[in-house]
Amino acid sequence: MDPNLTLTYLDISHAGLLSKTWSRGGNPRSQKYLANLICCFPSVCVLDDNGCPLSWSLTDQFATMIHGYTLPEHRRKGYSRLVATTLAKKLHSCGFPAQGNVLETNIPSITLLKSMNAQFLPCSFFRVIHTPFHFLAKCVL
Repeated sequence: MDPNLTLTYLDISHAGLLSKTWSRGGNPRSQKYLANLICCFPSVCVLDDNGCPLSWSLTDQFATMIHGYTLPEHRRKGYSRLVATTLAKKLHSCGFPAQGNVLETNIPSITLLKSMNAQFLPCSFFRVIHTPFHFLAKCVL
């Protein structure tokens, strides 16, 4: 790895960038959700010499590796593999399995995970996270 880069964990100040690059992001609610994940659960990222993330992955409340991403101009340099391996080791050290979700259409990530001998479940996975109506009513009022 380039000596000007640092392998570390995400900081709450990175939540805006993560939200912009997330398919469900780009709004204040998703940015707050990602900030909460960063504060509460393990994450790994590669930072440039200005402290900006180039590649990252974080975990959610289910100890699932999610939102792995590498900025387009930094792809094909091994950062995704480094981040995924480091985060998997961190999860294992805490007694959790390394598990994640990948869209069927995300061929680059699937190719990377297959090269790392990841095991894929032979089915689709759907997670429904319910936000009670009374919570939404408080947010709107």
